[in-house]
Formats: sequence, structure tokens, C-alpha cells
Amino acid sequence: MFDYYGVEADLSEEERMIQESAREFVDEKVRPDIGEHWIE
Repeated sequence: MFDYYGVEADLSEEERMIQESAREFVDEKVRPDIGEHWIE
């Protein structure tokens, strides 16, 4: 993922870990099903 606004440079290590955990959750749980719900 690209950081177009340079936000990641200002994040602490803990905040980066939270960001990565959220990204993994979305990739695993949300993205596989979002297409069918978006159409509804």
C-alpha cells in the first residue's frame, strides 16, 4: 500500500502494528465478501 500523504512516517511502532492488524483483518474478513454486499 502506498502512503501518498506520508502519514506512516509519523506513526509510532504501536500505531503501525495496529494499522497492519486492521489491514490484515480487512483483507481476510471483509474483502472476500464486500463485492456481493456492495451490489445489494
